[in-house]
Amino acid sequence: MNEKPDAPTSSPVTPPALHAALPEPLEAKENDAGRRLDRILRKHFPAFPLSFINRLLREKKVRVNGKARDGAYRVASGDVITVTRAAQSPVPISPPVRPVAQREKPAPSGPALRIVYEDDDLLVVDKPMGLLTHGLLTHSNKDGEESLASRVSAYLADRIPASLSFRPGPLHRLDRNTSGLVVFGKSLKGARFFTHATQQGLVKKQYLALVCGTIEQEEVWEDFLVRDQETRKTRAARPGEPAKRAVTRIRPLEAGEGGTLIEAEISSGKTHQIRVQCALHGHPLCGDKKYGGAPRHGGSFLRAYKIVIETDGETRAWRASREWIMVNGKLKMIEGERPSSKESPFGANDPAFTPP
Repeated sequence: MNEKPDAPTSSPVTPPALHAALPEPLEAKENDAGRRLDRILRKHFPAFPLSFINRLLREKKVRVNGKARDGAYRVASGDVITVTRAAQSPVPISPPVRPVAQREKPAPSGPALRIVYEDDDLLVVDKPMGLLTHGLLTHSNKDGEESLASRVSAYLADRIPASLSFRPGPLHRLDRNTSGLVVFGKSLKGARFFTHATQQGLVKKQYLALVCGTIEQEEVWEDFLVRDQETRKTRAARPGEPAKRAVTRIRPLEAGEGGTLIEAEISSGKTHQIRVQCALHGHPLCGDKKYGGAPRHGGSFLRAYKIVIETDGETRAWRASREWIMVNGKLKMIEGERPSSKESPFGANDPAFTPP
């Protein structure tokens, strides 16, 4: 069957052509190795619709090292990608996405990153409360608000090698009002390592939280959760409803009339998992109005303070910096000794700090 012609454009301007080749041959780098050719083209030319990229590949207009390849071809480092002849583009041709190492370095307006760990493949940072995790790889996200991802992008702009398709990004997320550790992939190798370890249940994440009521002993909570997209809340599944299993281990650290400071451990986080499970078991986070928590000055306290990865007999463990909160009328330092000063080390405006 003959392919249907493209629908006419509503614009009076004739779409430009993609001429004899791309603006210049594209050379695959180490962080592109092993990726599908069609995925690399989509990442590098975001203005091209997927249908157009598939047509280029189907008509054998894309060549790797001079040989036509289909979209499933796995690119190797050093491969040279070109387009061999003209093809009509359904959209205006915008400049290709430049390799991340060649971009202008965004100017972050917020405080410097709290870097906990860094090597060639992974970057672990300590996210402050109130900051979004995700955003575009520019100074701000689509709403004009800075994110942790934009700060990391600025930091890494001249610190990682160029790539056609790989962009550094968070490998998991924390809610805006949750502080603590977030792991970023600096390389494709690092991103795949962390993602695989998470899928295998080898990543343990430990949180500190201040919850309502008294918890006197260690508990293991197992629930089946559903995300309600309309209310943007997570809830317990109804009988027979498709759901995701969530297991959280709870260990009380200090209890009193004002609530209980707990350690919560999860191996694979569902959206709002700790928050909703605490509420389901009668101990919502103090200050978490969304899930029924009692009011608390400064809002809720939930901190991702430790990540442990155990693979092939090797253990990697990262801890967040010290954090201060008020528990039952007493100033408590998390992960450190109490100093003589009663001021937060991050300043009086730190949302996690409640002055005595």
